[in-house]
Amino acid sequence: MNVLFITPLSAGIVQGGVRTQSYRTARLLEEKGIRITRFDPWNPPQSLEEFDLAHIFLAGGETLNMALRLSEASVPLVVSPVFFTRREASSIRISRRIESVTKWLVKGVQTDYSVKSAVCKAADLVLPNTQAEAELVEHGLGVPAQNITVVPNGVDPRFSNGTPDLFHQKYGIKNFVLFAGDVGAPRKNIWRLLKAFEEIEKDLVIIGSFGDSEYGDECKKLAELNERVLLIDTLNHDDPLLVSAFAAADTFILPSKFETPGIAAMEAALADCKIVITQIGGTTEIFGDDATYLNPNSIHSIRKAVNASSLKPKSDTLKVRLSEHYTWEKVAERTLEAYRKLTG
Repeated sequence: MNVLFITPLSAGIVQGGVRTQSYRTARLLEEKGIRITRFDPWNPPQSLEEFDLAHIFLAGGETLNMALRLSEASVPLVVSPVFFTRREASSIRISRRIESVTKWLVKGVQTDYSVKSAVCKAADLVLPNTQAEAELVEHGLGVPAQNITVVPNGVDPRFSNGTPDLFHQKYGIKNFVLFAGDVGAPRKNIWRLLKAFEEIEKDLVIIGSFGDSEYGDECKKLAELNERVLLIDTLNHDDPLLVSAFAAADTFILPSKFETPGIAAMEAALADCKIVITQIGGTTEIFGDDATYLNPNSIHSIRKAVNASSLKPKSDTLKVRLSEHYTWEKVAERTLEAYRKLTG
């Protein structure tokens, strides 16, 4: 089977979940004998028809034209939308209906929802990460239920084998709370996290880039005012120091406005971290009763969740469940099953 993988160029700049999902899925599928061609705009394939199917990661403006082109070429298309919003599906549906009327009056205007809907509707199969995302895709974006199959994100087993030694030797701190991700993205909610830590008697380690934005600058200034906050620039996903940081942390926190469901938190759970995470975005489907949940809109809720987690004993229940059901190996198997629905 010859599969064309298409990931937005922005994934190469922001080393987040989309990049990890597409990269790990490709590697494991290749180990199963699937030929993966990674789309390169500077060296495009001679013909789209040479592929048995194409797989787009992230439904959005960067992938819309490619989705439509593949549909026109009759190449079976799979889309992992990586989509979530705090708006209700009914609200999204109304927004799209209004746009369908107004677009005749205002040419060239498309909302983000209509773009995502167009990408997903061009697909033969849509693979959301959670059931919560699946319901938004179906009832909000208008994709038929029979064209939707949930395939969760996965986790790399190597995070279960890390040791804290490297991190301890380099930074000399223990029993800390860790965040790793795109610090400068407003969705990650780092400003509120930092405000919460003004009254938390624990060290906070933040790994990631603040980027070049007003929001990122505000977060960095706030972090620099707190002597208990340690800032570390972005680490490559394969960097041993990142694995060691996860192993050294007591608690991993994702205070995001939403997560679908948070690959970094899954990795941290394998490393025996206690998990504090947003309650929005399908996180409960993965973490169940084995995490402490927070309201991302409330600094008080973030502070309360961190303090509550610090009092909890560690448990390997979540680690065992992730190891048995949510490795990238398992994800690749479910992805391949989805492919075979289209190719026979």
